[in-house]
This record gives sequence, C-alpha cells and structure tokens, in this order.
Amino acid sequence: MMKLNNPVRAAIFCVLALVALFFGVYFGIQAFTSKPSTRSFNVGASLGSKSPYPIGNYSSYQGSCKLVQVQMYCRHGVRYGTSKNLQNMFDLARMFRGNSSKINDSKLSNLTVPFPEDQPGELAPIGFQNLKDFGKRWLTRYPQLVNLQSISLRSSNSSRVMNSAESFMKGLLDGQAPSVNNSIIGDRATDADINPTISCSKYMVEENLHEAEAKSFKSLAFTSMAERISKRIGFQLSLDQSLTLLDLCIAQIGLLEYNTTDGVCYLFEQKDFQNYGLLDNVDKYYSLGYGHSINTQMTCSAWTGIYNEMKNARKKGPSMSLRFTHAETITPLVASLGLFNDTVSPTGSMPFDSLMNNQFQISKISPFQSNIIFEVYECEQDGLSLRILLNENQVDIPNLRKQADGLYSFKDFFKKYKSLIECDYDQVCGNRIQTFGGWNSK
Repeated sequence: MMKLNNPVRAAIFCVLALVALFFGVYFGIQAFTSKPSTRSFNVGASLGSKSPYPIGNYSSYQGSCKLVQVQMYCRHGVRYGTSKNLQNMFDLARMFRGNSSKINDSKLSNLTVPFPEDQPGELAPIGFQNLKDFGKRWLTRYPQLVNLQSISLRSSNSSRVMNSAESFMKGLLDGQAPSVNNSIIGDRATDADINPTISCSKYMVEENLHEAEAKSFKSLAFTSMAERISKRIGFQLSLDQSLTLLDLCIAQIGLLEYNTTDGVCYLFEQKDFQNYGLLDNVDKYYSLGYGHSINTQMTCSAWTGIYNEMKNARKKGPSMSLRFTHAETITPLVASLGLFNDTVSPTGSMPFDSLMNNQFQISKISPFQSNIIFEVYECEQDGLSLRILLNENQVDIPNLRKQADGLYSFKDFFKKYKSLIECDYDQVCGNRIQTFGGWNSK
C-alpha cells in the first residue's frame, strides 16, 4: 500500500474539508430555495403575526356546571403597516417610478401603494369589521353574561387597540353605544398586564440578545429571492428592498384580501411566503416565546389579575373581563402555559423541514385578533372550574388532568402555575418607575 507523507495528507485533508464545507452550505441554501414541500399550502397561515385571523371551531361546554365568568385577552385586529414598514413601501414605490425606464416590468414601474400613507399602524376597515363580528359571536355564546354593569373593559392606549375594543363592544352589545362603567385605558409604559414588554425594564434590555438567529435565517432564506426578483425585473434590489416588496404583497393579502397572483404577489413563490412565516417564528421564539426566561416571567402580573378575578367569581356574580392588547402580550401568555413548546430551540441554520414541523408557529399563536379566553364555571361537586380557548379553539394544558366533565379544576390549574401569581412585578423586571396591574391591585 502506498504511504503518504505528512504534507500530502494535509493537502488531501484540506481538500476534503473544503468539499464538505461547500456541500454543507449548498444543501443548507437548497433547504430554503428548493421546491417547496408537497403539503397543502395555505398562504394565510404562513404570514406569522401578520396572518389574518382564522375563526376557530368553537364548541360550547355541554356539562352540568354553570358559567359564571368569562375573561379574555385579545390582540388588536388587522392594521396598516407601522411607520417604518409603511414608509419603506412608499419609498420603494417612488424609487420604482423614478427608475421606470430601467425596469422591464410595467406593474412595478408604475407601482402605487394602495394604503393611506398618513395612517401607520392604525386599525384597517377589515379589522373594524372582524372585531365587530367577533363581538357578535360572543353575544350568541354568552348572552347570560352580557350586562353593562358586569363587564369590565381594559385597553392599551394605542388607537388601534382602543378601536378594536370599541368595535368588539359594538358587536357584543348589538350596536348599542359601547361605553362601559368599569373601563380602563392603560398607559403602555406602566401597565404591567396589558403591556408587559414595554413596562418591564429587564425585558427592554434583553429583547435583542438573540437577534443573531433571525438575522442568520433572513440572509440564508431570502438572498436567493432578492436575486431572482432582481433578474426578473431587470433592476437590482437589495435584500431589504425585496423584503419590503414581500411586505407589500402580504399587506395586500391581509388588508385587501388579494390572492397570491394579485398586486405585487405574482413576483413571489410558495417558499417565499413559507420562509416569511418561518422567519417570524424564529424571531418571536426568542423575543417573546421560550428563548428568554423573562418572556414568561413578565406575565406574572397578568396572571395574578386573572387569578384574582376567578377567585372572586362567586362573590361578583356573572361577569365579563375584557382586555385588549398586542401580540407582545398574547405570545408570552401562551408560552407561560407551556403550549407549542419544541424540544429543540429553532436556529437560523435549522433545515427547512425541521422548522416547518416545529410546534411554535406564530400564525397559530398570535395572528391579528388572536385571543385567549378563560371560561369559569361553578360546579356542584368540583367547585370553581375552567376551560381555556386559544383563538376560539379549546386547548389542552400539558401535564394537567381534566375533570370528568372536561374542565380543569381552578385549584389544580393555579397550583401548577403557582410561580406565575402573586409576584412583585417591578422587582422581577428591575423597574425604577412603579407599574400597575394585577400584581399590586387590591
């Protein structure tokens, strides 16, 4: 057998290592750019937190217990793009028109943005209607609890959230004036229940610590998309400009109910939409989900408020407690329950199929109008019991036994989540300015 001297061995080793590196990168990119999965494709479920609300398959409780209280946390409805997002769309359209002679696509060379430039982040007409319809469904489901004297309403001071609350109440009250005696509009900077992210100093410091995973995925998944679209239109787009174009398409789908061949959406392929949702999943996993312990710890004020309301359900009598908020509240609440938790944390370089099969999918957790509902029942044998719904679908709590009638014991539920109640929120968050919420309300 021929013996190889050390320099030759080293050379062969280097060549093999380079080959392995090449194929590793090649197949990693192929995972995000090759033909999409053969599974059925629902574009609305691939848009992350910008997904339209999928009306749940609500089924009413059929047991003998009496409904005495309903609580809800609800995200605002479909909105226009935020200031930066909307500005990027208008800037891109102006750039296309200014370079019309260089672009071989007439739709883009005359591109206009079909949204009001002066309403960034505001609730869109479809958002108003969806929330009103949601309120009507509540009126049908809980007529025995619809009483202005027994409804408490709380909202973030963001206009899109306040308008969502008002639209819901119009549906709930069958068109009546939606004023409620026990209504609170909370300051986002100090309301620990409705806005736990903004009012938590520790979160505001730590929220960007895992940006690297989302940035890695963004580069890997969308570089080829930018190149493909640039080649098609004969004009070079940056990665961020191509994503702005995708944002415009997604806004057209959500706000105007376009399909994937309308507007600018004809430029994109199925895998582009899927990667868009996966990027949001990776980002939100770290910024709002299981990636940081503070994400669930900061929900303790909200949970303490929920607990105290339930504990006093018998004393208060039939009641509704409605809280309107943001995705930054819904997602941590869901994570604090242990729902959609994957055994392996997602990374920017994780294979496409692995990310597609992950449980933590923002389109299922906090699309526009997402909500968590707590139905509280009085049972003769079991006392206070509850049922939990996410987006109008009943959910099963991990490792918690149900009673014979399918409800959870109030005592067992809060025994499991004891660490989330009766906290000192300001101490958890290292706040210097006092906040208010369930944690310190009497």
